[in-house]
Amino acid sequence: MGREKREQTRSAAVILPYEKTGEHYVEPLGDIGDKPAYSAVKRTFDITASALALASCVPAVLSVWACWRAA
Repeated sequence: MGREKREQTRSAAVILPYEKTGEHYVEPLGDIGDKPAYSAVKRTFDITASALALASCVPAVLSVWACWRAA
């Protein structure tokens, strides 16, 4: 199959339910209200998860550092 035939097949097979004017179609979302409670909970979760990840990685890093330092 030639290159032109493959390109025609690919472009003809796509049927979109909306007008495509560029690379991406983004549906307008309108006004999205502020969610202060969600933001506070999300920020608290992010900080807590980061602290737990740091606390779980520090002992492993320190043990590797101690072994490297002793050698």
